[in-house]
Amino acid sequence: MLFQKIILRSFIPLLASSFFVNAGEEAFLELVEKVENDVLELAAMVTDLYKDRCTTALNDCSKNNFHECVSSFPDQTCPGGEQLGDKKCGDDVTCSRLWDYSISRVSLPEKVADGQHENPTDPEVIETICFSRKLDEWFKNKHEKEKPFWDQYALEIPPMYFGAHNGVFRIYPAYRSSDCGAYDPTKRPWYIGGSSGNKNLLLILDVSGSMNGEKIETMKLAAERIVETLNVGDRIAIIPFSDDANQTIADDGTYMYVASEVNKNILIDELKKLSAGGATNFRAGFRRAYEIFNNTYKKEFHVDCNSAVLFLTDGKMTAGGTKEDVMSFIIDGIEDMEQKTGHTVSLFTYSIGGGETVEIPYELSCSVTTGVWSKIENEFQILESLTSYYTLFSLGLGIDKNQNFTAWVEPYLYADGVSVGTTVSAPVYDTSKTPHLFLGVVGLDLRLAAIDIALGVDKGSTDTLDRVIRRSTAKCPTLENTLCELESFRRRGSAGASAMCTNNCRAEDFVDIEPEKCPAIDEYPKDLWDNIDEEGMSYEDTACCIVGTTSASEVCPVIETKMPVKDTSSSSKTGLWIGIGVGAMVIAAGVI
Repeated sequence: MLFQKIILRSFIPLLASSFFVNAGEEAFLELVEKVENDVLELAAMVTDLYKDRCTTALNDCSKNNFHECVSSFPDQTCPGGEQLGDKKCGDDVTCSRLWDYSISRVSLPEKVADGQHENPTDPEVIETICFSRKLDEWFKNKHEKEKPFWDQYALEIPPMYFGAHNGVFRIYPAYRSSDCGAYDPTKRPWYIGGSSGNKNLLLILDVSGSMNGEKIETMKLAAERIVETLNVGDRIAIIPFSDDANQTIADDGTYMYVASEVNKNILIDELKKLSAGGATNFRAGFRRAYEIFNNTYKKEFHVDCNSAVLFLTDGKMTAGGTKEDVMSFIIDGIEDMEQKTGHTVSLFTYSIGGGETVEIPYELSCSVTTGVWSKIENEFQILESLTSYYTLFSLGLGIDKNQNFTAWVEPYLYADGVSVGTTVSAPVYDTSKTPHLFLGVVGLDLRLAAIDIALGVDKGSTDTLDRVIRRSTAKCPTLENTLCELESFRRRGSAGASAMCTNNCRAEDFVDIEPEKCPAIDEYPKDLWDNIDEEGMSYEDTACCIVGTTSASEVCPVIETKMPVKDTSSSSKTGLWIGIGVGAMVIAAGVI
């Protein structure tokens, strides 16, 4: 059992193993190179188009885009078949869903689509929709050019997409969404992986008595969101503390979890059980966090990449020693993690409220190499603050050393309810800025069936799963931030300039952290959608079709499908890093 647990927890040592080398090695490597090059080509295309966002991109943008649920699409087909079907519509033989290969379509989170007919009003969001519209020609040409390559695998060409930092999502080919306004790319594992790389994550959360009520409930929700964004290339442990740290959420209570879908469900279930009570002992929380990391490191269960420690408290330290002793203990622990891993360890501290609750978290952030303090004025800011840690990672990832960085996510069940695949993603930057300005992430879906064929193994083989898992941990980006880049990030938060640690940066030394609207533009297009013919119509009335036709049909109603039951057996806690084959497959990072 111990041997099994070590193998399943630790993927890095397998990278050099010859066990997986087989006759399909060359074909597999060709497939990997092909997919990664395609996603990097798409990232470069977005970067090029961004340069024209303030000029030609706005000129012909009005009524020239297609919305996921409001617009009808101009050239739809109903090809059917398992790869292009949707179990919500039928059996994929008689009834399937519509696709349009002549255009891409746009989806927006509900909070962004704040104008009439689901239009956005934010100028920078409008700019993103307008400049990314120019991807359509590239998408169509790529689709035609790549068809022979994917024909050898008897597969359709993978969907391609761009998720912007502001929530805009553009995907090709176009298809109707079944959950309008719900998709936010910035919360998806493929996006987080592409913008931050693999990481070890320690969440140290105050659950003392003063956190009772809305504070702890909001904090738990924020922690859940963080867990949901992780993928199998990440490691995580959650350390709640009060006067002790006995509610630790860790694998066997000892190691960091591999952030597989099965383990993420375990983490979320345990988070829901947390309750508040007791004193506030910072030392207890950090001591337990360091113990868990060191246990994980000694067994080589960690990921050989960057780390982040997130520490949230709302109270004055009331136990654990003097301020000086506790701060020294915490700082030494961060430095020890950096020395052991040889990678960046970022410390994010969060204070709820003011006064003495601010002092230690702020001073800690300024006492380590990469530290950021945020002041949270109310419960509603907890969610936004805790989930923004990866923005600093994306800032550091933009250096030239990471130019060809790509990320792979854990295999998952696509939203069609049938196909299983992974997503390969890459970050996109405005390279005209120094440092490069993060714009978003591009992605390309890859069905596991293609990898099965390339490896020469049976459909659903564990060899294929192993390859994808190991690919997800194979790359670690270098994170580098100058002092003034770090100060720029610090002052962007709710605490503003008071979160800064020095006065050494001149006005011209500060950098942009997020894209801003184009200067000197007063009038933006207001009606972005080509038409609003399907506004308010149901999914079955607009997407489900008879195979071989070109429009929706009422003959093909939605058919309810049951999702597999989550595996809660004890083996899932220690060994199952992937849910396929054990009844734990869930739609987690799915796009189609």
